[in-house]
Amino acid sequence: MDRRQFISSAIAFGATSLAAPALAKGCTIPRFSNLQTAKVLEYTARYKNWYFNPTQNGYLRASPAARGNDTYWISMKGRPPIKFLQYESQPRGINLGWTGNANNQTERTARKFFMVKRNGDIGTIHFGERFALGWDRSKPFIRYAKRDSGINLNWSNQPVFEWTILGGDRNGAPVKQNQAAVLFNLRHNMPMHYFDRSRAGHIGWPDSQTDFWTGIGRGTITTDPCPRQTAVRALQYLANS
Repeated sequence: MDRRQFISSAIAFGATSLAAPALAKGCTIPRFSNLQTAKVLEYTARYKNWYFNPTQNGYLRASPAARGNDTYWISMKGRPPIKFLQYESQPRGINLGWTGNANNQTERTARKFFMVKRNGDIGTIHFGERFALGWDRSKPFIRYAKRDSGINLNWSNQPVFEWTILGGDRNGAPVKQNQAAVLFNLRHNMPMHYFDRSRAGHIGWPDSQTDFWTGIGRGTITTDPCPRQTAVRALQYLANS
């Protein structure tokens, strides 16, 4: 049994993932493998914080591997903060931040992210499908990497296929533009979301600043850790199933 199969099996039984500390006292994780997909999705709703190309209709499409065609570029609107993620110089951490507003002109300016499939296909992006995430023609790809400050992300010159979108009715369904969804990193096995930081870009993971387990920290979404842990475990189950 490889690592991916082990994680999938463990999460199906409500067990702790490989890198996760013990659950908070009193938390009970459901046996997701016994639940209908719709019920599992109910647990994940708090992390459906992203809208891809919110001003566009139709389905989200991958970009050519050469990433030179801006026809396939996308914008990524977060909820919170109801603004767009973009390349932005930061005093610490990766140079990603949020726009000052969310009007249509800002959306067009921030529409420079792109997704690349393993096979270079420019077809529709599907829920649960792996892709590499990048920014603009001149910037490299974005990957998970440990760092001293800010979210654990860094740039890569080569595509790293460690991202997926979750939150659809089923894995394999096409992702609609302007549809609330989860942006999930398969390397860290957690969703990325808005996270309030003092000297770095305001993005993080549920375990950023250790508040995932205690409910304490500037980036806390709720003071009760149990629903957050359950939501992340549900997403891990969906990502690995």
